[in-house]
Amino acid sequence: MQAKLKALEDKLMNAQQHSEEEFAQHEEEVRQMREGHNMQLQRLKGGLKTPTFYSPKTSPMSPLFSARSPRLDKTTSGQGMSMNEALRTQSLEKRVAELEGALGDADKEMEEVVGRMNLAQIEVMELQSARDEAMRQTRKLQAAIVAEREKVDSLMK
Repeated sequence: MQAKLKALEDKLMNAQQHSEEEFAQHEEEVRQMREGHNMQLQRLKGGLKTPTFYSPKTSPMSPLFSARSPRLDKTTSGQGMSMNEALRTQSLEKRVAELEGALGDADKEMEEVVGRMNLAQIEVMELQSARDEAMRQTRKLQAAIVAEREKVDSLMK
């Protein structure tokens, strides 16, 4: 019974360690996402300094053969952006969606780990209770044995 209790305690310790590792990894991912988000906001605030930003406004070539990427200066939704900016924004949005999905998965895994830890703690408490009950019964039986020996000793005299 003590071996089983020891095994369950080891299981609980392993589960707690795994939970702490998962939590630390989750915290690191959240920190990285925040840093990336802050960097993106700083870039948006400061304006993107791309090669097209520094290129001359008048090109010696015809507008049809411009070396710059296509740009819609005005759109129905407001100020336009270059294709590179649109593609970069699109890829960043995709990456954010992937990270949010990973974060959701990590949250689910964390909930599962916490649930398993709670079950393991309940099992440990049940085993401790069973051990305590067994110890009480052992003491009771030992007291009964001592009483019986005293009876036998008194009858033998």
